[in-house]
Amino acid sequence: QEVNDIPTLCSFATGAEIESYVISKDVKQIANYAFSGSNVNTVNIHEDIEFIPVGAFSASKIKNVVLNDGLKQIGMHAFSSTMLKEINIPNSAKQLYDYCFADNYYLESIRFGNELIEIPTGAFRNCISLETIEIPNNIKIINNGAFEGCNKLVSIELGQVIRIEDYTFCNNENLINIEIPKTVGYIGAYTFASCYNLKEIYCKSTIPPYLGNNAFENVEKNITIYVPNESLELYKNNSYWKAYSSH
Repeated sequence: QEVNDIPTLCSFATGAEIESYVISKDVKQIANYAFSGSNVNTVNIHEDIEFIPVGAFSASKIKNVVLNDGLKQIGMHAFSSTMLKEINIPNSAKQLYDYCFADNYYLESIRFGNELIEIPTGAFRNCISLETIEIPNNIKIINNGAFEGCNKLVSIELGQVIRIEDYTFCNNENLINIEIPKTVGYIGAYTFASCYNLKEIYCKSTIPPYLGNNAFENVEKNITIYVPNESLELYKNNSYWKAYSSH
């Protein structure tokens, strides 16, 4: 079908399970919710499609998707509540929208492209099979609740992030330690709240980052916070960090 004179894939059958589907090169855009609720297992999205819109594959049974170079944006809830196990975001992608991969209970692996600057709100919320996250150096901001409720997380590498917003890693009960790189200047409210088994925090910055309210609420009482030796007094006297001076 044509929408505004652009060949558009508007909807996909929600009936029988289909093993694989290749989007025709004639199709230049995908409509909102086009594959939502469908039973297709694998989809190949060609490089001429630059935007995957709102809810395009939400609540579908998709297990594999090929996102080719040329893709620039992935919309809100585009792949939420699917059966994806792996996501490879191409280097051409410049923007992700809120909750784009949220509630993917089978997701085990993410590879981020090298043009992204931010991870949006709730992007990977409740991806309960995700055990490791490696944030590349190009990403500078992780927004609210991006990895909230990923309760199998045991390893996080934060690259050169400068801002970690509210609730980003809260409710991740298997997280034992975290290294906060020296580039971080802002840690939002409740960022690590209810990470019940968090025992060690390594904060590399020589200047204490801003620390939001209750950033470590309901964490291990005997948590140890490591800071640079030359900055120990700065942390102890800092209005945000001094509450943890005994740690």
